[in-house]
Amino acid sequence: MSTLEFRNICAVITPFFNDGELIDYEKHYQHLHYLKNGGVEAIVSLGTTGESPTISFDEHLDIIREVVRFSPLPVIAGAGGNSTAEAILLTREAEKARAIAILSVAPYYNRPNQKGILEHYVKICESTSLPVLVYNVPKRTGVDIEVDTVLRLRDKCKNFAGVKEASNNLAAVQRYVQNDVPVYCGEDALNFVMLCLGAQGVISVLSNFAGRTISALIDQVSSGNLKGARWINNQIVDLAKAAFLDTNPIPTKYICSRLGFCENSLRLPLTTLSAENEKIVVKLIEKDICFTE
Repeated sequence: MSTLEFRNICAVITPFFNDGELIDYEKHYQHLHYLKNGGVEAIVSLGTTGESPTISFDEHLDIIREVVRFSPLPVIAGAGGNSTAEAILLTREAEKARAIAILSVAPYYNRPNQKGILEHYVKICESTSLPVLVYNVPKRTGVDIEVDTVLRLRDKCKNFAGVKEASNNLAAVQRYVQNDVPVYCGEDALNFVMLCLGAQGVISVLSNFAGRTISALIDQVSSGNLKGARWINNQIVDLAKAAFLDTNPIPTKYICSRLGFCENSLRLPLTTLSAENEKIVVKLIEKDICFTE
């Protein structure tokens, strides 16, 4: 089994120009340096937060190449899909681009059974020498990757590297920790709880604008200072309310635009925050640290 040593991984946004058609690489570059200075250790490029569903195949390849080229942080490439063949193509191209690992979401919409999920990931692992992180997010994919399936994958594939778990299933997290499977929290509201249970780290949306806060939480839990961690988590609760007030990454794009790291621009069918929700987001975050980091 491969192991990634990162703890604070940012599921990074993809900055567009105002028309949403082209990628603003200058803003992207500035944002990634901000993340590095804020304690982020690696990024996931073109995960859900990066709006991968509305990125074309050719754009996907171009973005990964460019981000790997200029990123000051190690790049984990989003390379999943509901077609195993296409996921393998994305994985191989990410390896050519020199990404350091792959994050591969469970096959969505076609809803394979556990046998199909296992075979899907085995084929992906066999297609690359890169570490492969499995991404379980049932509310988006319609399928839940069971712990037993992941354990079988771990036993079959040496480059399996762990699980990004976004199912809210804490019993599954406990089983992963008991079986020495690296698990990353994929739900910012549960970062504190999952870290206390023994999660390796987080793959965080909040790190786009509050990386220092996420790193501080991780450090406090790691050092055993749960009182300090709880105090930090009280800040994170409001930040998470703001970031997930609407569909991710709509609020985070708005927050990052306020910080100057992107235009407040998304690709349809995602639209910008309503004026009412903008006011709610500002109220939730201004009392914390994200606008002054």
